[in-house]
Amino acid sequence: MKVMDALSDIRYGRQGLTDIPVPQLGSAQDYIDEKIPHWVYFCCEPTGPWLTRFQDTPLPKIRMAGFLFYRLGAGEFLHWAYNYWFNMDIMTLADVFNDTTAGGGVPAGDPFEVYPGENGPIDSIRWEVFGDAMQDYAILQTAGVKPDDLQLTGLKSYAVFPKNAQWIENTLTRILKTPQASAREK
Repeated sequence: MKVMDALSDIRYGRQGLTDIPVPQLGSAQDYIDEKIPHWVYFCCEPTGPWLTRFQDTPLPKIRMAGFLFYRLGAGEFLHWAYNYWFNMDIMTLADVFNDTTAGGGVPAGDPFEVYPGENGPIDSIRWEVFGDAMQDYAILQTAGVKPDDLQLTGLKSYAVFPKNAQWIENTLTRILKTPQASAREK
């Protein structure tokens, strides 16, 4: 059985304290630079130019997750709170339709991707766009695009990357038109 843990400090990664270290995106570059296999996560931070799924994050920026995870070598992605509908620390249900910060404890949208519904979770646009990002990852794999492919060189880090829908559309169009992708479809 493999053991994983959220270990952002590179010193822990170097020591091999867990089979699968999971650094926060803001610390992942250290793991990339030292070629330590890892997953990545975000929770409450980083903010600014970094990849995230907060409610105020532009949708094209969220959509870049698949490209970034693929290019930068994240083995998997861990995100707390697909459906954390509680106020932080007091574990009472929050009114998530009016307060998306877990009672003020975290950035808006960080604690959940879907909303509570009478018949199960209610979908959100952010959740759908993140799903599209995972499909982008699968397209890159299926088309045989290498992580160091020139088409992906604009993806420098989890903070430095194109943040617009046109880049995504243009890149997917080029990838899907390559002979390698066409041969796999036949």
